[in-house]
Amino acid sequence: MRLAVCADVGSTWTKAAVVDLDAGRLVGAASAPTSVGTDVLHGLDAAVGAAADGAGAGPAGALPWYVCSSAGGGLRLAVVGY
Repeated sequence: MRLAVCADVGSTWTKAAVVDLDAGRLVGAASAPTSVGTDVLHGLDAAVGAAADGAGAGPAGALPWYVCSSAGGGLRLAVVGY
């Protein structure tokens, strides 16, 4: 089973899902408030950690992460990928 984290950093909420890539199914999901007052990574880490825990996926840092932003305004965020 190959797992990956898919996350969306929104203006208010950060949502994360753990997906089984082989079976094409969702195995865990969670959300956390987007931490705009400090660092958006705090909210991202909270959402991803809760989703990984709920999926029984072990440490979230061991999984590949795919992150995007749906923030419409007020949140200054750059998403860079390869």
